[in-house]
Parts: sequence; C-alpha cells; structure tokens
Amino acid sequence: AMCSAAASEGISLRVISGFRSHSKQTELFSNQVAKQRNNYPGLSEAELKEKASTISARPGTSEHELGLAVDFNSVEESFENTAQFQWLKANAAEYGFIMRYAREKQSITGVIYEPWHWRFVGIDIAKEINAKALCFEEYIEEINNKESVAE
Repeated sequence: AMCSAAASEGISLRVISGFRSHSKQTELFSNQVAKQRNNYPGLSEAELKEKASTISARPGTSEHELGLAVDFNSVEESFENTAQFQWLKANAAEYGFIMRYAREKQSITGVIYEPWHWRFVGIDIAKEINAKALCFEEYIEEINNKESVAE
C-alpha cells in the first residue's frame, strides 16, 4: 500500500531487500567480518564481529530475518538526498514504518546511519516514535520505564 501510494505521487519505491533467511544473513555478516579483517588486521575475532555488527546485523538478530524490515531503492547514504527518501520521511508512519537507524541516534542504536532501512512497527507506534523524535531503542526504553513505574 505504501509503495502504491508513493507511485500515485510519482515516487518510485523499490524494495531491494525484504525478508532474509538465516543463511543469507549469516553470509552477509560473514562478508562484513571479512571486510573488517582486511581493514583492521590486528583485531581479535570478537572485535571484528563487534565492528561488523555496526554495519550488518548478527545472524539471528536481523530485522530482515524477522520479516519486519525493508531496504528501499539503494543501500548508499546518498539515498537521503532523493525524492523517495523525502517521501518516506513524510509519509511512512502513515503505513506503520519508521526509519530504523538515524544518523543522530547511532550512539543509541549502535548501528551506522541507514536512510534506506525502514522497519514496520504499526501505525500508532510509528506516529508516536516520529512525533517524539525517538529511535526504536528509546521507544522501548520509554515503554519499559512506564511499566516499571506502574508496578
């Protein structure tokens, strides 16, 4: 529905990555570990995996494996300069999606800025997250704090 709505406004949203199998996520993560090994040859395997996990989710933790995330159009940071990205920022919450990894929230999410990566959370939650300018981790923390106060 979101892609159709965008198309009706002349915006072409293409899902370039949706659901991923565990084996595909394992492959992507292993490739990222290998890249980090080339960039940082003196690091331990644990350190390489930690660096890789800021770029590619560890197998078993990917939102793509859960079927909750999609990557649109490009996996380049320059996607933020497109009409597609501007449309998503303005409209995605109406369809239950949030931009998952914002530049200004990297220290909280532990993941690099990914303007192409959008997660489904439901319409009400997406609108609340956007209205409060939260990332998903901050939203979950807020919910947990409310529950602990209520107890």
